[in-house]
Formats: sequence, C-alpha cells, structure tokens
Amino acid sequence: MTVSSITTSRTYLTRQLSELNDLLAEKTTQLARGKVGTTFGDVGDRRLLDIQLTQKVSSIETYQQTITVSDLHLKTLDMSLERLEDIRRDAKSALDTNDFILQHDGKTQTQSRANSCSTRRSTF
Repeated sequence: MTVSSITTSRTYLTRQLSELNDLLAEKTTQLARGKVGTTFGDVGDRRLLDIQLTQKVSSIETYQQTITVSDLHLKTLDMSLERLEDIRRDAKSALDTNDFILQHDGKTQTQSRANSCSTRRSTF
C-alpha cells in the first residue's frame, strides 16, 4: 500500500483505516485457507508456478506408475517364459526315455535294462 500524502483529515484517516481493515480481513482469509489469493488473478506468478510444479509432480507420479506396471508385466513375462522352459524340459524327458546318468557299473539304466533283457532272451 502506497502512501500518497499524509494528512490529518478525518475522511482520509477513516478511509485509510477502512483499507487496512479490508487488507487485514483478506490476509486473515488467506491465512485460514492457506492460499495467497481467492482468484488466480490475485495470486499472479506464484500461483502459476504452483500449478506448474503440481503438474510436474503429477507427471512424475504417472511415470512412476507406468514403470511399476511395466515392471509387473516384465516379471509376469519372465515367469511365463520360465514355466514354458520347464514344460519343454518335462515334455522332452517324457518323450526321451534315455537317461544318461551313469550307475556304479559305468552303464546307464537303459543300457543295464537292455543288457538284462538280452541275457534273458538268450536263455530261452
């Protein structure tokens, strides 16, 4: 509030007191609401900065949510691929009965079974 001239007239002092009272009421309202002004025009650049910062924070939160959802999708895909690999291994082992684990005699179970079957046939 600028002071143009200082006079001691009753009207001037009454007007000044009234303006100060209005200003006090406005500042009390702003303090109670936590806002600088009642309209965007009252707040000027500070409100514009507040809106821009709020928008940027919202954008960052949106990016974080997108990253979280993408991470969930990637983990799900990874688990699906691992399960498909397990299914492939199970199917291959079900189709291929040869097991290549050596026993104490240096032969696989399949070789031992084949050998025992051939010795039984030769005795008949």
